[in-house]
Amino acid sequence: MLRLKVEEGALVLRTPAAAETILSLAPDEEVADRADEVNAAEVIELCFSTFKDGRPFSQARHLRRMGVRGDVRARGALLPDQIRFAIGVGFTSFDLETTDDVDLVRSLIQRFPVSYQPRPGARAAWSQRV
Repeated sequence: MLRLKVEEGALVLRTPAAAETILSLAPDEEVADRADEVNAAEVIELCFSTFKDGRPFSQARHLRRMGVRGDVRARGALLPDQIRFAIGVGFTSFDLETTDDVDLVRSLIQRFPVSYQPRPGARAAWSQRV
C-alpha cells in the first residue's frame, strides 16, 4: 500500500497516525446524511472499490462545498493517473492499493500543467488561449 499526502502542494509519503478519528464512507453513501459525523472526524475516508467508480470524486467535492477543511482521504483502487484529478476535487491524502512508487505518481500528476476543470492552484487551459 502506498500512503501519500498533499503537503505544500507536493505529494509526500505519509506515515499512519496512531490515534486519528476516521470516518469511512462507502461510495453509495450521501455525505449530507452524515453531516454530524463528518464535522467530528479528523479524517474522512472515501473508498474506491474499483478505479471505474467515480462516486468518491463527487463525495469529496460535496464535502469541500459543505465547508469541510480537514483531511479527505482516498482509499483503495484509485489509479496513479487519477491522483491529479482527486487533488483537484478535494482529496488531501491517499492510501493506494498499488505497487507503484511515489516518483511515478508524482511524474503522472506533473505531466499536464494545465487543466480544463477549474480547481484551486491550477492554471485553466482556457485561460491560456491567445
